[in-house]
Amino acid sequence: MSKWPLALLLLSCAHSVFGWSDTDLDGVPDLKDACPGTPEGLAVLANGCTKEPLSQLCLPTDSGSKFPSDCAAAARIAVHFPTGSAQLPQSQWSTLANIARFLKTYPDTHMLLAGYADKRGTDAANIPLSLARADAVRQVLVGDYGIAAERLLVSGKGSSMPVSRENGEKGNYLNRRVEFVVKNE
Repeated sequence: MSKWPLALLLLSCAHSVFGWSDTDLDGVPDLKDACPGTPEGLAVLANGCTKEPLSQLCLPTDSGSKFPSDCAAAARIAVHFPTGSAQLPQSQWSTLANIARFLKTYPDTHMLLAGYADKRGTDAANIPLSLARADAVRQVLVGDYGIAAERLLVSGKGSSMPVSRENGEKGNYLNRRVEFVVKNE
């Protein structure tokens, strides 16, 4: 019996065992791809995000206005977390890549990372959890994107400000979040 079929079988297994899959074929392994699902043919950076500038983000400020001031309407941008966890899912990385680009475009801005929890659990559990979520986002922005730590203020709000009043899984998912708010100086 030839050794080639066995060798080919082992090579095909090694591909998935070592995490070398590249689902969107952008040249960045899925395990390191901050922007999964990149359209085919676009040039990407080492993190898997496109080199082309994105449409400009328009974020709310802590004073209730929008930033930059000439943008159309502020959008609430958030990353979402699993129940009871401060572990940031890979599916949320593209949002962080966009926020990092925003912060690099406006190097003098500071941002509040406001963490929230769904209404399940007590304040004693939800407030530290929401703070841990905000801190996890801060760590990624500082460690992976090089944003200066002093530009990022973290806050844990617990379940005090739900975006959804729905009691089901979708409502709870929407409430387990970290939102990005530009700080007015």
